[in-house]
Amino acid sequence: TPELDGDSTATSSRRPPRARDARPAAAEPLRARLRHPRLVPVAIALAVLALGILAVQRLGSGFAAWLHARPEYRVSFDAILVDPPPPLFLKGGREALLHQIRSTSGLDAELPALDIRPDDLARQIALASPWIEAVDQVAVDGHPPTLRLALRYRRPVAVLLGPKSTPIILDRQGVVLPADEILPDHSGPLMSLQGWTAALEPRPGLSLATPGSDAEHRLQSAMRLAEFVIEKTPRDQSTPTLRTVNIRYGENLLYTQTNQGLWVLWGEAPGQETPGQPTAEQKWNQLADWLDRNPFDPQRMGGGYLVFSASGARLEGGASGRRDDSGARGSNRSGESAGSLSR
Repeated sequence: TPELDGDSTATSSRRPPRARDARPAAAEPLRARLRHPRLVPVAIALAVLALGILAVQRLGSGFAAWLHARPEYRVSFDAILVDPPPPLFLKGGREALLHQIRSTSGLDAELPALDIRPDDLARQIALASPWIEAVDQVAVDGHPPTLRLALRYRRPVAVLLGPKSTPIILDRQGVVLPADEILPDHSGPLMSLQGWTAALEPRPGLSLATPGSDAEHRLQSAMRLAEFVIEKTPRDQSTPTLRTVNIRYGENLLYTQTNQGLWVLWGEAPGQETPGQPTAEQKWNQLADWLDRNPFDPQRMGGGYLVFSASGARLEGGASGRRDDSGARGSNRSGESAGSLSR
């Protein structure tokens, strides 16, 4: 054993260093590493960047709100352009139509042009007036901005007398139109709807018939025929060429009546003909040809009615009770002029 002097110790008696003192620098706790002097500027820079992004976002949203509220970026409802203009028969024209749309929809007197969503606005406008069948386009353009609406209008084609002879005006889809908003001098001739047996609860902008009912099927077929006849009738003619359409016997057994009083079994509505049946255009020309060849004679034709076939129009029944084929010859010419029906 080596000798030890008083104030010295043997090397072998020293305690080994603690394990934590032997850790490499890379294993320092995370908080110690984050306190590293070189990371402080990075943290400050990231904080400044985040605050800058937040400030820009708030500034941008504030600027957008300010810009959207500027008068030059707002559209007055009264200045909206409609294309085409409302029909001449609509009382008040464009101004009355826009007033009706705004009062019904609840839209503001001024619209922020930069916030307009065309699809949403189109739906609101289509539901706001019974005169609008569809909104085909909503467009905002120019500076200052202009709002343009491309509209399809409902047009009267038939009238049904309701309680106390109140006229119920219908469009080509059987939708009720406000009779008090129509100028009769500009509406043109209307067909008279007969044979209606369902309940009457006319509400402007809605179908006269209950959706999905037999009455609705009959009504829509009758309105198809009414639309066809009105399109064929000159606008300056006081009454339509065929003045009535009767739906009592079903949607495929439409009856109509000429101005002279001759009943016509029209059959199926235009566009709904079964294969082998004459089209609406062919029936129209057959009728014109038959009337040219057969002047109206109540004594001979009383109680009879006209029917159509591939060979032409003919009279069924009548005072004599005999079938009359006198108009069938040459009456199936689909391209001939409907002269008698335009007078």
